[in-house]
Amino acid sequence: MTRYAIRAGDHWVVALYGQRNGIGYTDIEEDASNWVTYERAVEAARVVIDAFDGPVCIQSVVEPPYFKSW
Repeated sequence: MTRYAIRAGDHWVVALYGQRNGIGYTDIEEDASNWVTYERAVEAARVVIDAFDGPVCIQSVVEPPYFKSW
């Protein structure tokens, strides 16, 4: 399934929840947050643009399949 992740410069964006509600950054693509639709990724990217001083882009990523091991 294709999903959408946000890059800010050389970093991937991570959504933070809980006491540190906001956005964070990681160098590891697999740790990045992703969004189901392009439209939702655009909404999130607008928040990142306001907080990040540099280029911001949305990239499609393929979510790995999850299997239950019984």
